[in-house]
Amino acid sequence: MHALFLAGWWPTKEHPLNGVFIKEHAESISNFSKVTVVYLQSVNKSKSWFDFPSTIHQETIIINENLQVLIIDLDLKIRKFGLLESQLINLISKIIKKFEVYQPISLIHVNVLNTILNTTVVKRSERFNLPIVITEHSSFYHTEIFHLPEAQVETKKLELIKLLNMPQVRFLLPVSTQLGNLLIKNYLVPSHKVKNIPNVANDVFLSIPIVDNSKTNSVVIFAAAIWNPPKNPILFFELLVLLKQRNYELYKLLKIYWAGEGLQIQEVKQFVNEKLRDLNITFLGFLTKAEIAYQMSYADFLIHPTDAENLPCIIIEGLCSGLPILTSKVNGNIELVDSSSGLLYEAKDLSDFYDKFIEMILNLNKYDKVKIASNSREKYNSLTIGKQIFDVYSKVI
Repeated sequence: MHALFLAGWWPTKEHPLNGVFIKEHAESISNFSKVTVVYLQSVNKSKSWFDFPSTIHQETIIINENLQVLIIDLDLKIRKFGLLESQLINLISKIIKKFEVYQPISLIHVNVLNTILNTTVVKRSERFNLPIVITEHSSFYHTEIFHLPEAQVETKKLELIKLLNMPQVRFLLPVSTQLGNLLIKNYLVPSHKVKNIPNVANDVFLSIPIVDNSKTNSVVIFAAAIWNPPKNPILFFELLVLLKQRNYELYKLLKIYWAGEGLQIQEVKQFVNEKLRDLNITFLGFLTKAEIAYQMSYADFLIHPTDAENLPCIIIEGLCSGLPILTSKVNGNIELVDSSSGLLYEAKDLSDFYDKFIEMILNLNKYDKVKIASNSREKYNSLTIGKQIFDVYSKVI
C-alpha cells in the first residue's frame, strides 16, 4: 500500500515547529505502509516569463525506507484565470504517474484541508480517481472561520460542506471527538464517514523516567507552546499576581520553566518584569522534543493556558511523561484530562483558574504519575495511532 500524503504544514529548517504533529502522523503510518509526503512550501511570483507556466523546485528528504518527503516551491508567472489551480493538479498528477509502474499510489491522504494545494486536490478529486482520506487538526472550523468578515462566513461554510462531502472523500479523521461532532453537526458530514484518531506522542516521551518530587520544598511547573492566540499565557501570570498578594509563602515555592516562542512571549516577559520581578521563572525559548521531555521529567505538573484547542500534543506528551495537567475546559482538552490526570478551569475565567491552581498544588500527591504515564503511552504511541490509520486505509481501498 502506498499513500500520497498531502501535508498542509510540515517542519523545515527555517520553521522547525511547523506541523510537527503532522510529521508524527506520517511517521506512525510508515510503520505499516509506504508514505510519500508532499508539502507545498511556497508559491512564488516568478520574475521571468520563461517560467511560464511554472518552474518547480523540489527537495527530497528520505526519513526511513517507507517514508519520503517532497518539499516543493512553485514559481508561477500568472496566478489568475485558474492557472495556479491547473499547475497544482498537474504537479500532483506527475507525482502519481511517477510511481505508476513499481509503487502505485493507493490513496490520497490530505492533512489539513484549508490550504491551497489540499483544497484544490479535493475540489478536483475526480481527476485522480483515487480514494481520499482527510485528517483534520485545524481549529479553523470552530474558531478562525468566525474571524472572517461576517458576509464571508456562510460562503466559506458552504464551500467546506461541499469539499468535505465530495464523492472521493471516503473518511474524515478529526483528531478529537469534539471536532468530529462539529463536522457532523455543522458541516453535514455523515457520521459513518467520521473516525476520530488522536495525535501521536513522540517516542521520546514513552521512556523518560517518572521522578518523585514529593519530598522537595518547591513546586516545579512546566509550560511549552507556540505562544500565539488563542493561547492565553497572560491569564496565568495574572493568576500569579493574585497568588503573590494572597499567599506569598506559596508563591515563593514556585519554580516555573517556560518554553516556547511566539507573538505573545515578549508580552509575557514584559508583564513578569513589571509585576512579578521576584518570580522564580526561567524562559527556555525553543526546545526540541528531547529537551521538553527532560524538563517534564522533573516537573510536578504541566500548565497549558489557552482559550481554544483541538487536541494539543503538549498535553499528550505531558500525560505520557506522567504529569498531571492544568488546562482550560475547551474542545479536545476535555477528552485528554479527567479527575485522575488533572484539572480543567473555565477558559478566560481568572477566578476559576486561580481556584484550580491552588487545588492542583494542594493535591499533587493524589495523582499517580506512573499510572498516568502508562495509560497514556498505551493510547498515544506511534504504533497504536499508525495502526488505526492503516485500518482506515484498508477499508477505503
